[in-house]
Amino acid sequence: MKTALAIAFLIFLTACSPSAVERTDEIPPAVLEGHLSFGPFSPVARIDEPTPEIPPEMFEGRFVLVSDTKGQIVYEIPVGADGHYQMELKPDTYIINVTTIGIETAKTLPAEIKLVSGETFTLDIFIDTGLR
Repeated sequence: MKTALAIAFLIFLTACSPSAVERTDEIPPAVLEGHLSFGPFSPVARIDEPTPEIPPEMFEGRFVLVSDTKGQIVYEIPVGADGHYQMELKPDTYIINVTTIGIETAKTLPAEIKLVSGETFTLDIFIDTGLR
């Protein structure tokens, strides 16, 4: 009898636990998205020549780095083959950076941003290849 009572009590506690109860107080996430682009691709850029398309290989292994305000990386967002990135994040203030290779630089980064619940923040990033 005591065992059955104990089991019934445990079932009751499990059913009433916060994970089993539908929560209506959760804050909707924010969305961080954008596009990564590169340039220049040749030492001399001419006005009469079209800008070359960025080969998909340039985006392989690239991540947008999302850090907390103390500088600790909390998310790494992969960049797609078309240069687009997107992720739902907890609303907060973050520092954004990007992975670079060799002499590449992203002059507008690191950047501090504030993500608001239910809103989308677009941050397009340009990486200077260093070619001159």
